[in-house]
Amino acid sequence: MDKLPSERLVLMFGVGIALAAYVYWTVVGLERGEGWTDVPALRALFVLGSVCLLAGLLRIIRAIDES
Repeated sequence: MDKLPSERLVLMFGVGIALAAYVYWTVVGLERGEGWTDVPALRALFVLGSVCLLAGLLRIIRAIDES
């Protein structure tokens, strides 16, 4: 049985969180009357980048643990 979380699972959750962040901040911006801006995309990109770093760290930890 695999004890460590799979980086693929982390990436899938991260994509879901980034999508939710994009939708949320787009709705908030439109409700404030700001129109379509790049702020939601930048925030979602930050979330996705952070999750990719976490997945890479998990991959490194798994490689060290298996060796």
